[in-house]
Amino acid sequence: MLPDMNYEQKKKFWNFVYMDDFEFFYKFIADLSDEEQIRFFEETPDFLSDYLNNNEAADLEEDVIYQRIMKEISQLSESDR
Repeated sequence: MLPDMNYEQKKKFWNFVYMDDFEFFYKFIADLSDEEQIRFFEETPDFLSDYLNNNEAADLEEDVIYQRIMKEISQLSESDR
């Protein structure tokens, strides 16, 4: 049972719960030091596992992480202009 929360608190809670791994990484992990990131990935080896492709050759056209990274890069490039 959730503690008494107002609508905004519930919304933030459920957005956090249903956040995908890539978004979580971008918001909470990307700014950590290298040592902290290594520790995080050692403690949570299944993190980003939904995105990993076990094929010998990766198809970047189909790779969700690659496509999201490229989208972020293009948005950053456009904002710098």
